[in-house]
Amino acid sequence: MFDSRPPERGERHMGALVRLGPDDAGRLAAFERESFPHPWTEGQFRDSLGREHFACYGIAWEGELAAYLSLSLAAGEMEVLNLAVRPRFRRRGLASRLLGHVLQLAHETGMTDAYLEVRASNAPALALYARFGFTCRGRRTAYYPDNREDALLLWRACGEKTTEISEKTGKEYP
Repeated sequence: MFDSRPPERGERHMGALVRLGPDDAGRLAAFERESFPHPWTEGQFRDSLGREHFACYGIAWEGELAAYLSLSLAAGEMEVLNLAVRPRFRRRGLASRLLGHVLQLAHETGMTDAYLEVRASNAPALALYARFGFTCRGRRTAYYPDNREDALLLWRACGEKTTEISEKTGKEYP
């Protein structure tokens, strides 16, 4: 499943974007343990990946899962649940590629809104989401159990193609 081919001459190798399934639950759970203080378990992934309203996309690169994004689709809304990139693959546009892909899918399938929660201190993630047109719609006080940090609730409409979203920089979040 993983694309380990070297880039062809003149090609910027971005890895293979793949939809992950129940057979990938163990790999995703291991990735979660490396990325988050309260990771999903293999069983949670296996159960979720078998459901119609849940999807997970990954980028396979150099024989391993370099990045992934999990989401839920329900009642015309998409919620980004988790987005992670392994440290050695950061700053290569993988998070942008995944986010752009799922926002385009949301647009094409008639979703009206996209939501996510992000740690208030996660400046790189906030900058990424702002570039894709997300704006802050609220704050969940002491949301994260590991350090009681607030989460910001971000939103954007899915009615625009991601290529039509203008770059936004310097956005202040409350």
